[in-house]
Amino acid sequence: MARAKGTVQEDDQPQIGGVSVTAVSSTFRRALLPPGFRHDNDEEDIAKISILPTEDEIRSDHPPFLPSMDMDQPHFIMEKVQRHLDTLFRLLRHDVFGELGEALGGLLVSIESDPTAFTRGTFNLNDIRAYYNPMAHISYVSFDQRRGLEAQISFQQPYNLRKATASQRRQWWEESKRMEEGILLCFVSMSGTKASMVFFTVSEKTTDPGKENSLSSDRCQATVTAKLATVTEHDLGLMTRLSCENVTGFLVEFPGVLLATFVPILENLQNMQRLSRLPFQQWILPETALYDSMRPDSLQVPPPLYARSPGFTFSLKSILKDTVDEIFIMSTDSPDSVDTIDQLEESTQLDRGQCSALVAALTREFAFIQGPPGTGKSFVGVQLMRVLLSCRKKANLGPILVVCYTNHALDQFLEHLVNDGIDQIIRIGGQSKSKVLEGKNLRVVSKSESRAKSEGYHLAKTYEAIEEQGKTIRKLLVDEDGFQMVGQAPFDHWMKHDLLNMNLGPESADLSFQATDQLLALANSGVYSVPLHQRQRLVNLWVEEIRSDATDNLFESVKEANKLQQELTKVHDEIDRRVLQTAEVIGVTTTGLARRIATLQHIKSKVVICEEAGEVMEPHIISALLPSVEHFVQIGDHEQLRPQINNYSLSLESQQGLTYQLDRSQFERLSVANAGRPALPLAQLNIQRRMRPVISTLIRESIYPRLTDHESTRDLPHVVGLRNNVYWLDHDNMEDEQQGDMHHKSHSNIWEVDMVHSLVRHILRQGIYNSTDIAVLTPYTGQLSKIRAKLRNDFEIVLSDRDQETLEKEGFGVAEHFGEGTRDNERVTTGPLPLQKKKMSELLRAATVDNFQGEEAKIVIVSLVRSNKQRKVGFLRTRNLSQYGLISKACCVEQNHWAIILPFVVHGIPILSWKPPNQTTLPDTVPREVADWLAIDGSLIVVIVVRPDVIHSACTRSLSAHNLANGC
Repeated sequence: MARAKGTVQEDDQPQIGGVSVTAVSSTFRRALLPPGFRHDNDEEDIAKISILPTEDEIRSDHPPFLPSMDMDQPHFIMEKVQRHLDTLFRLLRHDVFGELGEALGGLLVSIESDPTAFTRGTFNLNDIRAYYNPMAHISYVSFDQRRGLEAQISFQQPYNLRKATASQRRQWWEESKRMEEGILLCFVSMSGTKASMVFFTVSEKTTDPGKENSLSSDRCQATVTAKLATVTEHDLGLMTRLSCENVTGFLVEFPGVLLATFVPILENLQNMQRLSRLPFQQWILPETALYDSMRPDSLQVPPPLYARSPGFTFSLKSILKDTVDEIFIMSTDSPDSVDTIDQLEESTQLDRGQCSALVAALTREFAFIQGPPGTGKSFVGVQLMRVLLSCRKKANLGPILVVCYTNHALDQFLEHLVNDGIDQIIRIGGQSKSKVLEGKNLRVVSKSESRAKSEGYHLAKTYEAIEEQGKTIRKLLVDEDGFQMVGQAPFDHWMKHDLLNMNLGPESADLSFQATDQLLALANSGVYSVPLHQRQRLVNLWVEEIRSDATDNLFESVKEANKLQQELTKVHDEIDRRVLQTAEVIGVTTTGLARRIATLQHIKSKVVICEEAGEVMEPHIISALLPSVEHFVQIGDHEQLRPQINNYSLSLESQQGLTYQLDRSQFERLSVANAGRPALPLAQLNIQRRMRPVISTLIRESIYPRLTDHESTRDLPHVVGLRNNVYWLDHDNMEDEQQGDMHHKSHSNIWEVDMVHSLVRHILRQGIYNSTDIAVLTPYTGQLSKIRAKLRNDFEIVLSDRDQETLEKEGFGVAEHFGEGTRDNERVTTGPLPLQKKKMSELLRAATVDNFQGEEAKIVIVSLVRSNKQRKVGFLRTRNLSQYGLISKACCVEQNHWAIILPFVVHGIPILSWKPPNQTTLPDTVPREVADWLAIDGSLIVVIVVRPDVIHSACTRSLSAHNLANGC
């Protein structure tokens, strides 16, 4: 029993990179503190929780209720499905808002305790990525028929733009990722001694200096159009009051928080909790085995529901060689059947591991396929799709749904399908960068769909109603003379005349309810009978009543306008549904699926395929399980990169995060058995076609023991200009000191920057490679920023959208090329000019390790950065630093802190990194092949430079970027 509760350490507990992923339970009994008492948003039922934090929640000193992902840990919900949904919702919400809420809470307290900080602008936002915009005010509130109620928020221009021309300001804002549509904003203001806050999102980014409310139209003031993040009566009243009274505050911008990327997921989890719905719950939440001897090695997953009818078979005709007539797979066939796999291997283009994976995917309703780099998991996915499409009508499958976490991964897989002749595809979402898929986007395809007469009539009448409602809202916002009405005093002349001789006494500072009633009764008998020192209070009461009534009317009108917009959405959704129903394949991101869940639920898709499942957070996977799904296939590799999260304290990399494990995908959680629970069966591809054998040996011994090399890998050409195809460049040059609070989480090493630059130039001088054949990678955004600045003097550099966004989030994005100097609270980072948009095929690729997704290069240069006297290697110790064409493994010894990361690509990889001083031998944890390459007579041979007439060998102590750049 103790073992089942996790209080006994087991030798066979699952580990990742030497770290147990099973949290050890405390044996000291403590009372569970369930939700319900901490603040006004601390609900037991997640369906009642406001997704955005309330002000009371932000001000609360109580730690939030964060349940553990370990089902053996206590929880106030006993039913396992509701508990799991509750846990995922709370952890994902805390990942987004946890640190943000703590920072804002501290900010409110600090300015209330020291009001001078509000005017000085000396704020501490802790570690969160945010921009502080001072001298902000809501200049105007308006209504747009498409976007609804909006506010024009003006704030002080960044310091470096105040002397720039209008065209320069426009260029800066256009090239900046700041104030992008959808970004979360928080307007903070003071009323007396109390601070208040209201959340907005950017609804329109206007940079045209010719427009009045623009980011670039004024030298001293920038204006952005925003809308309330949540349209509540309180927030709407606060917004109108701030506008009418022209209250000055400051605007906090959170560039990494886009509500559209996570709110749909959280809302979908809330809906699933209301219905207590979780398809495949027996596999997602397997029961604990009572005894180890009774526990099978893995769960026995049955065929999909649609394939359980007697005699059902999958036809493989669509993937057979031309010389083969027909082969069928029974839904009861086993992926371990030697005869079945032999027949498939002989009759198709699939290798043996791919054949087994295909059978597993077809015959299991909840299937996992693991694809190490170069083993062709996308190819298997395409073949699986062909087989499923061949039985789509027979099994009434409906459109097959393909989901991915990123737009990039989704576009890649859909392009594979198109290139293989699968053409009836519809891509949902406007963030696709693929030219191939432009004509297959739902927006484009739906335009050609005919509307029913009733739909056209309904749309026309609804648009008319919205227009009329808009007129009503505008009248509430502005009176007939064009002046704002809400909050204006109607007795201005009366007050002005009497206030000239008014002497307010101290007794007027506070009124009881009885005194207020007496004052109103006196006013009813005649306003001139009210004493002079009471009239200001009377006006304040009237003004508040006017504002309250106007706010109530405005709120109801806005609600009605929103209902009309929902009516429009329903009609357009029905048109989209008809279009989607005709598709064979529908591609959508996990966020896009949650956003369009109402439409997709009516498609009745029975099959969902998730690509790159190892990088998808479990809340996103759960949200993708439509009620109609009968067959769910996940394709990925949990030995590569984990899902990216924001809050380190929820990560497996932190001691505290072992309890929560939010960055552990469902793919990893279920394929690696937890203590007392069986693992799901995993089909692993095992023949790689990308790496030369000398490189694949590295991961074969440490990660993929079944991995074998295809014959084609033996013929890969050697890297010209270097004697070894893989080598380690050891040096003792320290990393740069941390630069300011904005960059505190990132690191850089200028020596490695110079060496990377020189090494790239040296390789290109050989006359064999183009800059497009080379990729430069690093784990740190700080280093990526410096590498980009250094290399762009000689080469055109391309960054992926994800890398560009990451740089922007961490303060490395926008160039300060106008004016001189910045102020700290504006957080504008000095840097080179922003990148020009060019084709990736024309450019040298620079990327972080995390974002080098689905890409390859002939030569990859990796800069690992870390070199310090404390011997800290940070997150390089995790073994999940790997992705597609790049696999990284950290071999770390706690005492010595070796950080040997050996990525691999097609041709070769120079590595720049550091080892402890005076260390001349390799740890035992380094594979023998690595030792053979690196250790010669107790020293490390690190680089071999080849010239046309002579070959030189050099070690790190004699090699420098200068002599390498000059031909050694």
